[in-house]
Amino acid sequence: MVFAIVISMTASVLLFGSGFFNLFTPLPFSSLFVRRGLLPVFVAILLAMTFLSLFYFLSKGSWFFLPGMVLYPYLGLSQVGSLAVLSFFYYAWIGFALVWVGRKKLSWEKGIGQIILSTIVVTVVSFFVLSHFVSLFDKMKGSLDFILQRFFELNPQMTPEEKAFLTGPFLETLWRLLPAIWINMTLVVVASNLLLIRRWVSNLLFSSWGEFPAWRLDEKWIWAPISLGIFYLGSQFLEILSPFSWILLNLLLVTAAAYFFQGLSIFIFFLRKWLSPLLRMAVLFLMIAFFQPLGLFLIFVGLFDFWFDFRKLKRVGGPHASHS
Repeated sequence: MVFAIVISMTASVLLFGSGFFNLFTPLPFSSLFVRRGLLPVFVAILLAMTFLSLFYFLSKGSWFFLPGMVLYPYLGLSQVGSLAVLSFFYYAWIGFALVWVGRKKLSWEKGIGQIILSTIVVTVVSFFVLSHFVSLFDKMKGSLDFILQRFFELNPQMTPEEKAFLTGPFLETLWRLLPAIWINMTLVVVASNLLLIRRWVSNLLFSSWGEFPAWRLDEKWIWAPISLGIFYLGSQFLEILSPFSWILLNLLLVTAAAYFFQGLSIFIFFLRKWLSPLLRMAVLFLMIAFFQPLGLFLIFVGLFDFWFDFRKLKRVGGPHASHS
């Protein structure tokens, strides 16, 4: 058991510091939870967070490869280290929640909803508790200004108009859309780890979820983008709705992410049906290369599946006819 704890702890810390692959930080904890139970996971998370704290303390501000060090010296070393440990805990919680929820007999929507909601609540509460001790809250908005100034220093060729746009409308929009960005990023992390975990332990977890290529949102959810879209358009013309425009836009972006994954499930369904494994891989690489236009296309495919039922799941019936 000690060896398993050490391996999980080491793998998670390495993934967390790896850059792009940090979205797979939850995987070692999920694997340990499935194989060894709750107590070893708790010990591994606690030890990993302790070692991360030591890394920041020992670095004395000179180990710039550590996550979050781009904010130093605007934030003190204790503040940067606290944010990094909190970020690590965010990933660790997802790893725990994936297994915890995966053992329940839930639909895709309820299962992923519980994972995301619990992750956000626990992280927000932890942030405010941590902020009480290391004064994080007051400096968070200024930290983005600091990052932008560093970016301008690295790109001296930028015009004053470009700098004014980034420090003005862009930064304001980013802050107002931060809730949707965070929820959608959490959804991507959960989906990426779920994809791998299901391949390893499909017989132990998510038994009621079915196959992703046959996943379809319950038909009642179609009213979410329709009603939100109508109210958002109304907020642009009706003064009584204008205070809610940013809230509506955040909700629309979260809904769009849900329908993106439905469109992706349709895409994978036809990839499996029509293409060989080699061609599937080539198409997936093309998807990554042209993600933005294809992402928008998949959102519309997911939405219009309500009317066109591209996979004919309604005709077939069964557990995926209207829900997973």
